[in-house]
Order: sequence, then structure tokens, then C-alpha cells
Amino acid sequence: MNLAIVGYGKMGRLIDQLAPEYGFAVKLRLDIDNNANYDGMTNDNFRGIDAAVEFSTPATAIENIERLARLGVNSVIGTTGWFGELDRARTAVNAFVEAHPGTSVEDKGRTIAVHFRMAPQHESSVRESLVAITNPLRVNYHIQEGNMVLEIKPRGFSKGAAIKTFMQEPPFSGRRPVFVGDDLTDQGGFRVVEEQGGISVAVGDRVRGQFGIDDPAAVRSWLRGIAALHGSRHE
Repeated sequence: MNLAIVGYGKMGRLIDQLAPEYGFAVKLRLDIDNNANYDGMTNDNFRGIDAAVEFSTPATAIENIERLARLGVNSVIGTTGWFGELDRARTAVNAFVEAHPGTSVEDKGRTIAVHFRMAPQHESSVRESLVAITNPLRVNYHIQEGNMVLEIKPRGFSKGAAIKTFMQEPPFSGRRPVFVGDDLTDQGGFRVVEEQGGISVAVGDRVRGQFGIDDPAAVRSWLRGIAALHGSRHE
């Protein structure tokens, strides 16, 4: 297996040293000299690379991860500390929600979401406050909009990126993807599926796909029909 090492500090050099003992060949090494402005993140450099090991710094990790995802490179992330930035926002978000009854926090550890479905009158305040809270973290974080919810999340992580990774691995590799979604966060997944010749199915009227289904109950009925057809072929 051919490896790329992104970040050639102490840990990167150790991985380089140990890789041959485990059957890996390091074919690409990116450091401050050849990847200072992410110039080394190119299709040409990663041609023939099976996986990348990211061991850089908290300040550069997310950009590296995002670019690796866009290149479709399977990655192992060794850099630590970059999720700690979210702690700066956590206290401010909790204070905001306490001051605005009806809003609520969904703290997922690596992301923080503020729901305002029960208090739509606070939508503009939620938006203004989250933009202000996220602004100091904008290099590594952004705001993802959903249905009556705004979420502070790391850059480079999305359903589309996850689908790209899945489609390179068994049992998905070589198959035609089908993705069903009902939220704005699913649009990125729709785009990736369609780019790969797959099928996007939108549930309800909040999102747009190649095909549409009315509601979750209709999705379940559709899936039961597929399962029954599959079962009849194996009887």
C-alpha cells in the first residue's frame, strides 16, 4: 500500500521509519517546504496513493483534511488539539440560549447546534450571535444551516465527503449509490451521488433531488417494496 505523509514533524518521520516494517511504502512526504500554502495537495502528487496520514498542526489540520477529502484520498488523522477551538464557542452559545427562551443547544462534542423551531422569533438573533461567535474560528469552522437550526461545525466534514470515502471501499466500491435525504445538510450528499452516476431522492419539499418522495412513511413503504422484490428473486 502506498502512503502519503502530510506533516513531516516528529510523528511524520516516525511513521516514515516504521512504515516498511508493516508493508507500507511512503511515496509522498508533505511538509512546510513543499506544502506551505497547500501547494502539494494536487491530483498529480496523490496519483497512486492509497491512503494519507495527516500529522500536521491544529492550525492546518482542517484545511489538509478538507483538501484530502476533495481529492478522494482515504485518510487517517493523527493531529490532535484542533477540536479544542470549539470550547471557546461553547460557553458563549450556552449563555445565548439561556437568555433566549425557546431556543435549545444540541452539543455533539465536535459540533454545536442551536435550534429555534420553538422560538422562530429569535431566528435573526440566533444568526447574528452565531456568526459573531464563529467569526474568530472561521479558519477551521463554519456555520451549517439546517431546518430551523444552525450548527457550528469543522470545515471539511460533510455527508458528501463521507459518501466519497464510502464509495472507495468495499462493499460500496463499483456500485451505484442511492442517497435519500430531507434536510439542507443532505444537498452536498445529493451532489456527490449524482456526480458518481447515482440517484438522489428528496423527501418532502425542503430539498431538491432527482426524484421526490412525500414523507418518511412513503420512504419506508418504498424500501419495503424494494426488500420484497429482492426477497422474491432469491426464493
